[in-house]
Amino acid sequence: QMAEQARSGVYPTRLTLPHQQGFNIVETSSIIWIEADGNYSLIRMDGGKQLLVTRAIREFEFLLDPTKFFRSHKSALVNLGKVREYSSDDGHNVIMSNGDKAPVSRRKLDEFMSVIDSLSRRV
Repeated sequence: QMAEQARSGVYPTRLTLPHQQGFNIVETSSIIWIEADGNYSLIRMDGGKQLLVTRAIREFEFLLDPTKFFRSHKSALVNLGKVREYSSDDGHNVIMSNGDKAPVSRRKLDEFMSVIDSLSRRV
């Protein structure tokens, strides 16, 4: 169902995320980044909110708009609009709007840089 929706080219602006007691509805624009944790995903959002969801990160990669979300690493899917800084100081990382460090894998680095260049003018 998730993949079907993504194939249609229509990306949701809201997600209904199940948890043990029910579900949360979140605006995709409020997602800062998603961290893989095995078959779970930890969704980090604006306002310090975090949700652990029983879905693999690849499902979110298919579901979220690829012009807004970038799979920077096997364990990270970042909201490009919330990237604040890149540093190669300690591996390759992006600093997100909430101060978190999200990893960028070496093989995704060139693609990541060109995506950033398409969104933000390098000075």
